[in-house]
Amino acid sequence: MIAADLFTDHSPSLATSDADMRIAEALAQVPDYKAFGRVASISGLMANVGGLRDAAPVGARLRLAGRGGGSTAAEVVGFIDGHAQVLAYNGLGDVGLDAMAEQETETASMRPSIAWLGRVIGPTGHAVADKGLPPHGRKAYPISNRPPPAHGRNRVGKKLDLGEEGLAKSHHRCRDIQ
Repeated sequence: MIAADLFTDHSPSLATSDADMRIAEALAQVPDYKAFGRVASISGLMANVGGLRDAAPVGARLRLAGRGGGSTAAEVVGFIDGHAQVLAYNGLGDVGLDAMAEQETETASMRPSIAWLGRVIGPTGHAVADKGLPPHGRKAYPISNRPPPAHGRNRVGKKLDLGEEGLAKSHHRCRDIQ
């Protein structure tokens, strides 16, 4: 039995408080296993990693071990001859042949919360401003996600006037700018 299943049992002996539900959600985010591979070749910012064929799909994030004890983040971008092709985010300067590659996530995702509103967040989830990292939300959203359908979104601003009068106003504005 998976630990997260303990909190979904509806028997009266188990407490179902809000804290218990948050713990269950957090446990559901923990992967069941970790996959490891080895760097087989390096060319520029791309490395070929063996041993991840069945574990890491395209879009998975990896952590490549460096020579000095550091590591480099990378993303699986394809497969060739049974090896995962990965692109490093920050370069492969410390990574050598036969370096350990550890899978961090199955797909690139972010867990935003209401505290992220108005904040500038980098592509890897780090805070750009000096305010520190905002707290993560409960639900993970894939980075390569489809947008909501156009008819299901709210308007950003007022409706644009695209008739003759609206075009004339736009023409005058453009002429004034020149």
